[in-house]
Amino acid sequence: MKTENKDIETLTDKQKAFCLEYLLDFNATQAAIRAGYSKKTARQQAQVLLTKLDIQNYIKDISGKTEKKKIMDVQEIQERLTALARGEVEEDVVVTENIGDFTSQARVVKKIVGAKDQVKALELLGKANALFIEKVDASVKNDSQDLLRRYLEEAKHGTLTKK
Repeated sequence: MKTENKDIETLTDKQKAFCLEYLLDFNATQAAIRAGYSKKTARQQAQVLLTKLDIQNYIKDISGKTEKKKIMDVQEIQERLTALARGEVEEDVVVTENIGDFTSQARVVKKIVGAKDQVKALELLGKANALFIEKVDASVKNDSQDLLRRYLEEAKHGTLTKK
């Protein structure tokens, strides 16, 4: 549900802050306090705010926008898999180095993702784009059908025998 501009315009900065704070933990009382309402009246203020339609619409609108940002779409998934498959992604790896006197020190270095990760990304891209088609033998020999055909042929020619 999209918030109408007039709903947004009627909200005060404090009410907008309440809406944003409410989406952090869905604790209305704490959201009211963090938005600047008095600790003594925060619970009552929060209760009143949540009953207002323009507040409800604004919360729905901004929560919808934030939820969309959290979910990858197909395009982003394919872009990231493609970057992995092409070896354009680096990862941090911890290596130990000898520093003398039988002691070593850990150090973090960047390296391009390994061949296994690249192959896996290629496999996932191939599956997503239906490049790999498994061949399945769908022919089924049904003995019952053959038996029924023979039975009908024998019945038709009068050569039906009891088995």
